[in-house]
Amino acid sequence: MEDNDIITEFEQRNEDALSHTTEKYGKTIHKIAENILGNTHDADEIRNDALMKLWSTIPPQHPRSLFAYIAVIVRNIAYDKCRADKRKKRYGEQVQIALDEFSECIPSDFDVEGHTDSRQLSSEIQAFLGTLPQSSRIIFLQRYWAMMPVADIAEKYGINVNTVKTTLRRTREKLRIHLAKEGFYE
Repeated sequence: MEDNDIITEFEQRNEDALSHTTEKYGKTIHKIAENILGNTHDADEIRNDALMKLWSTIPPQHPRSLFAYIAVIVRNIAYDKCRADKRKKRYGEQVQIALDEFSECIPSDFDVEGHTDSRQLSSEIQAFLGTLPQSSRIIFLQRYWAMMPVADIAEKYGINVNTVKTTLRRTREKLRIHLAKEGFYE
């Protein structure tokens, strides 16, 4: 079933929209949540919460891409759970590893959550990603947006784990240089 048809079902309050969304995207959104949380049971809860959020936001929202819309919802709910779990001293291992890697690119004194220029940083990262070859951009986003383990990225794209690691390291270094040129480092 096409995304526009599923969105129309949501707008008509047809409960089949939930089953069609689950059928089309259930495994993928579950995997995004599992990558972030490192836990299948929690990922099931996140998937269900995301479907309920989808039900409550369409309408009034009318997303252009159903997958992108639900993926962002899943990611945000999973990160909220990570923050709550961190307060309880539990944290998804993949998230911590990926954040440690990514922190190499961001100035050490930069507080992303509290910084008034976080939108500017986000814009600069988006601009930087637009300069990358498609393969590097995909690997970078799979790792740092979807929190996919390096081995899973390698398997998914049929490349060597070391190639993925090298691509990520080089991309992080290029991002660091880009951010320095834009004044994010002193």
